[in-house]
Amino acid sequence: MEINPNPVIDTASYTALINHNVSWSIYFEETTDEMYRSSVYAAHYRSLFTSMISFAASLALALVLWQGGKITLEGVMELGTLSVFMSYALGMMEPVQWVVRAISNLIIVQVNIERFTKLMECYLEHRGEW
Repeated sequence: MEINPNPVIDTASYTALINHNVSWSIYFEETTDEMYRSSVYAAHYRSLFTSMISFAASLALALVLWQGGKITLEGVMELGTLSVFMSYALGMMEPVQWVVRAISNLIIVQVNIERFTKLMECYLEHRGEW
C-alpha cells in the first residue's frame, strides 16, 4: 500500500497545478519570443545607423583626400595642411556619431524597460505566485 506523504494534495489539485504551469510556460515562451524580436529589431537599427555614419565619415575623408591630394600635388597646399584637413573631416563626424550612439542606446533602454514592465505586470497579475 502506497502512502501519500501529503494527503492535502489530491489528483484534481495536482492536475490544476500542472495546467497552471503549462499555461505559464506558454506565456513565458510567447513573451520571450516577443522580447527576442524586439532585441533583434533594436540591434538591426543600431547596426544600420552606425554603419551609415561610418560610411559618411569615410566618404568625407575620401573627398578631402581626393581634392586635397590634387591641390597638394599642384603645390598650392602643403602635406601638413592636408593632414590637418583630414583630421577636421574625421573630427566633424564625431558629434554625429555620438548622437547616433545615444539614440541607439535609448532604443536598447526602451527594449529593456519593456521587458521589465512585462515582468512586473506578470508578477502583479498573479499576485506574487512564483
